[in-house]
Amino acid sequence: MDTNNTDNQNQVTNSNAEKEQLAKMAMDSAKTLAKGVAEAGKATGKVVKSTAKVAGTTADVVSGTAKIMPILLKVVLPLLLLSGAAYIAQRMGAFDKLGIDKTANVVQGIKAKAELVSVCYHDQFVIQSERERVVNENAVMKMLGSADTKVVTDKLVYICSGKVYAGFDLKKLADGDITAHGDTIFASLPAPEILEVAINPSDFKTFVEEGTWSFDEAKEVKVGAKERLMQDAEKFEILNRAKVLGVEKFENLCKSFGFSVAVITVKEASATE
Repeated sequence: MDTNNTDNQNQVTNSNAEKEQLAKMAMDSAKTLAKGVAEAGKATGKVVKSTAKVAGTTADVVSGTAKIMPILLKVVLPLLLLSGAAYIAQRMGAFDKLGIDKTANVVQGIKAKAELVSVCYHDQFVIQSERERVVNENAVMKMLGSADTKVVTDKLVYICSGKVYAGFDLKKLADGDITAHGDTIFASLPAPEILEVAINPSDFKTFVEEGTWSFDEAKEVKVGAKERLMQDAEKFEILNRAKVLGVEKFENLCKSFGFSVAVITVKEASATE
């Protein structure tokens, strides 16, 4: 009998201990859950505040855009309309007269170039001069009037090089030689000509010098070198080449003044040129 009572008491004690332990565990779980809920609430509050700030910024942007739009419409829209009107007017040829009014300035600008060199002919050649003179080899016999003489030949030979420049003399352009219509220019160029024959003193190399030659005699020989160089350039057809290449260069010159099309003719050389 006492043994049964003791066992029942032990079972009741164990049952109470288990209940207390379960109650404690439930309390701890409740505290943990409450703490988590509190922290989640704080985080949610921060998110709400950030969202409110973003919303305020967006509202400011929208408000600013609304203020700027009328200004943009007042400035940009007229510019677009003016650009469109200018394009339509250009297509209809409304600005052609402006191009014609600028013709005088174009002529002046082209004349400022003075000369348009289109071809440079370079050559190296030999020129020489000879002369005969009578000499008496025996000075004593010469003093006695002896006819013991002989004929000797003096020779001067140069190797020289030079250049011939040909093209158009733009200073000869008259006011009526150039006209413009819109983006097209019409030009009537003077006949091509020799612009310069260049032989420098350093371009002469003495190859042979026999006898005594004065400064003036040597100078006369060098003057003949220019004539020889001109003859060689003419055989090269320098003027015809200057005409073809000169028209191409003049066309590029016109385009540098803003013209898209250049119609170019070349005058014939007069009989006096």
